[in-house]
Amino acid sequence: MMELDEIPKIRGDWFSLYARYFPALRVAATPAETIHEDTQTGFRLLRYRRTDTTAKPMKLLLVPHVVNRPYILDLNEDVSVVGFLGRHGIEVFMIDWGYPETRHHDISFAHYARYVDLAAGFMADEAPFVLGYCTGGIIALIWASCFPRKPKALALMATPVDFADWRDPRLMWGKLFNAHQVAGHFGNIPGELIDFIGLQLFSLYLPRFAMAPEFWEEFWGWGAFENHWRRWRWVMDAQAIPRAAYEQFIEDCYRKNLLIQNRMHANGQRVDLTRIGCPILNVFARYDHIVPPESVRALSRVYSGKDYQEIEFPSSHVGLATSRKAQTHLWPQVAAWLSKR
Repeated sequence: MMELDEIPKIRGDWFSLYARYFPALRVAATPAETIHEDTQTGFRLLRYRRTDTTAKPMKLLLVPHVVNRPYILDLNEDVSVVGFLGRHGIEVFMIDWGYPETRHHDISFAHYARYVDLAAGFMADEAPFVLGYCTGGIIALIWASCFPRKPKALALMATPVDFADWRDPRLMWGKLFNAHQVAGHFGNIPGELIDFIGLQLFSLYLPRFAMAPEFWEEFWGWGAFENHWRRWRWVMDAQAIPRAAYEQFIEDCYRKNLLIQNRMHANGQRVDLTRIGCPILNVFARYDHIVPPESVRALSRVYSGKDYQEIEFPSSHVGLATSRKAQTHLWPQVAAWLSKR
C-alpha cells in the first residue's frame, strides 16, 4: 500500500515526465552533476557547470529552504540565480534535501547543518562562501555557529531570526500550532500544509502589496506569464518536512524565539549567533508574505563582526529568486559583494 510520504516523489517524477512534452513546465535549466549523495538522509550535493571559465572560480554553496524543491534558484534560463552566478565566474554548488520518507522522521536541523559542513569539505580545503535561502539561511547560521569549518562570507535571503512579534500574522500562525500534536497526526509534515498556510498569508497581504506599483512589476510581461507555470509547478511540487525538523522549527523558533536569544541547540551545542564574525550580506523582500523584514534585520543586533550589509529589494518572497527585476538589479549587487570578499 502506498504511504503518504511516497506521494511527493511520485508527483515530482510525474511533473518531470509531463515537462518533456510541455516546455512551460521545464525547470532546473543549468546542467549539474551529483558529486555526493547521503544514503541515510537522501541529501545530495550538486555542482553546476559555469559558462565563464576565464579565471579561477570563486566557489559558492547554495543552501535552499526545506519546504519546496531547490530548483526555485534555477527556474529557467532567464531567471536562474545559478545561471547568473555561473556567468559571472562563480562555481556554484547546491544542496538538494530530496524527498523525505517515513524513515527520515528524525532528521533535525543538526542533520541539515552537518551536511552543510560535509558539503563545504567537498568544495575546497579553504573556507567557502555560503548563501542560504529562507530556512536554508537558518541552517547556514546554525552551521556557522556550531561547526569548526567556518564560511569565508555568508549571504542570506529572506532568513527570519526574530519571531517575537505576536501581532504579525506571518509569525503568529506558527505560535498557534501545537507542533507535537500536528506531527503526531501526520508523522512527517506534508509540504502541502505549509504551502496552504503560505497561500492564506499571501491572500491576506495582497490588498496591501497591491497598492505598490513596483510589486506588480514582478508579474507583468510575457516572460513573467510564461514562468508562472514553472512557479506553479514549484508550489505544487512540495516535499514533506521531517517530523523532528518541523517540531524544532515551530517550538524553538516561532513559539520560544530561541534563535535570536542564542538559546537554540543543535548538534549538542548552543547556537550562539554572536560567534559569527564573517562578512554577512542580509537580503530581504519588501513585499514578503512569509518573512517580516523586521525579523530578518534583527540579525544585526547580535552580529559580532565588522562587515555587515543589508539589501531591501522590492519583490515578493519568491521574487528574490525568480523575478527579472532581481536578475538585473539584485543579483549583480550580490555578485559584486561576494567578489569583493
